[in-house]
Amino acid sequence: MNRRRRDSHFTSALKKALAILIAGSGWLAVSAAHAQSAEEPPAQSTEQRSHEPAPPVESTEQRSHEPAPPVESAGQPSQVLTPPVASAGPPSKAPTPPLDLATRETFPSSPVNPWFVRPQFVLTAGAASDWKLAIYGFAEADGMWDSTSSFNDGLNNNVIAHPLTQAGRNPRFQMTIRNSRFGFKAQTPESHGVRSSGVLEFDLFGNQPNINSGGGSPGVASGPGATTEAAYFNNAGLRVRHAYMKIEDDIVDVVAGQTYYLLGWQNYFFGATCGFLGLPNQLFNRTVQLRLSHTFQSNSVSFDLAAGAFRPVQRDSAVPDTQAGARLSFNHWKGITTPGSGGTDAQAAAIGVSGMVRSFKVDPYAPLPAPRTPLIGWAVAVDLLLPIIPARDGTDRGNALTLTGELVTGTGQADQYTGMTAGATMPNVYPLPPGTPVTSSGTAVPQDLPGVAPQVGLPYTPDVDPGLVAFDQYEVLHTINWQTFLVGLQYYLPPNGRVFVSSNYSQGNSNNIASLYHPITPNQPWVNPLGVFQSSRYVDGNLFVDITSAIRAGLSYQWVQQKLVDDTTVHNHRFEMTFLYFL
Repeated sequence: MNRRRRDSHFTSALKKALAILIAGSGWLAVSAAHAQSAEEPPAQSTEQRSHEPAPPVESTEQRSHEPAPPVESAGQPSQVLTPPVASAGPPSKAPTPPLDLATRETFPSSPVNPWFVRPQFVLTAGAASDWKLAIYGFAEADGMWDSTSSFNDGLNNNVIAHPLTQAGRNPRFQMTIRNSRFGFKAQTPESHGVRSSGVLEFDLFGNQPNINSGGGSPGVASGPGATTEAAYFNNAGLRVRHAYMKIEDDIVDVVAGQTYYLLGWQNYFFGATCGFLGLPNQLFNRTVQLRLSHTFQSNSVSFDLAAGAFRPVQRDSAVPDTQAGARLSFNHWKGITTPGSGGTDAQAAAIGVSGMVRSFKVDPYAPLPAPRTPLIGWAVAVDLLLPIIPARDGTDRGNALTLTGELVTGTGQADQYTGMTAGATMPNVYPLPPGTPVTSSGTAVPQDLPGVAPQVGLPYTPDVDPGLVAFDQYEVLHTINWQTFLVGLQYYLPPNGRVFVSSNYSQGNSNNIASLYHPITPNQPWVNPLGVFQSSRYVDGNLFVDITSAIRAGLSYQWVQQKLVDDTTVHNHRFEMTFLYFL
């Protein structure tokens, strides 16, 4: 009877969510029909159209190894354009203002479809206006319905709640603006052949106290958290995404600061989706680094080499992580691609290979002081961007089809994926005293008298983040292995590409996590086999409509399946709508 009641409630909730999404789909269909039937505006002079906003379009001449401004940031600067330099003649008698007002820069020459070109906001200073500050960003609103109460606004690589839990049996609906962002890019005049720039970018995913967990997996307390849902969503905290400087010359380019990892050549190969990046099983993260790179370029191909020292995954390892990569691009074979939900542009067909090596030195699972346990982590990634139906430039979007793909193998590299711990926690106590009775999940059972606290042993404080390494039942330390695969397609409908669809599929598998978190005997009190997954699969389908040149709406279905280490298969269905206004 209870099961029938739960099924009835689930069916009712699903019908309501589908009704909302069907209504939203109808509205998007009307918008799509209007966009498709709209007559293309004739090309006009800059003076006639300079006030009209348009989605950002990255300069196709931008050096391909540059890590930023990040193209999946939908509101990033659309073009790196240079205003006319003042004549070298005598200065004007009129005083030069110390800082020009914010302006929209001129269009690139001869775009295929000028409707898509949205010039950037730029402050300029100096007599030649060659000190520049570009302002970019977007406001985003999202609503998402989930078939379980497992996730906050981002799916990422979080664990789906076990069906035996409250969260695994009940749906959830959320609305959020936390994916909105803004940023600044500064450029200074070239000096002695050296070009310099800096980027500072923020979003609203800042560190905040947890809200109520909703009765999640065993071992995660349900009920009130450290803050309310209203505070969590309405007063979102500021977070730094990118903060770096770049120095370029004809010999070498240097990036110092926080931006994307080099592994996977982020963010060149990202697919289009309404879901918050990174998708399940997708390389996506940022950290502090010192990177050197150089592009060997001809008219038809470009070859990028890059290497750098990155913030160590474990500071007690006492050495930085190392990453390096090579990428081959075919400059005249371009495809339209949208990394995430914005930043649509034409990128050259490319294949990239990259790798990472890192060191761990973890405190042993024994009384301290004691020698640390050394381990090596590594990863290799191969990425592809393949224009199946190519385009001439970033505005030539009608009937364009592009494929993206990524293949990764490694060990101890889970932090390269967003939120990827797989539920693999480290111990927080030393072994229980011999003979202590435990439950099937490894939790000590309270002794004879009611109210007596369970025996938990002495405290153990891990000196490494969860999800990277784990102790087996014999207290031997291992890195956790992961192999992931992702492929995506995006098609821009004729005649103009203002409506486009995309789909992504990914899968991930660990061949040793189950043996580490599903022990033969339950003598590891931190192990929770009901909340650790050993493999996952993900698929989505997305519809986007550019309602105006500054507004984009999207509708998405996202499905995630995970196999837990207790061999239970769990899944979550998500329906999402997104609205973006580009600066």
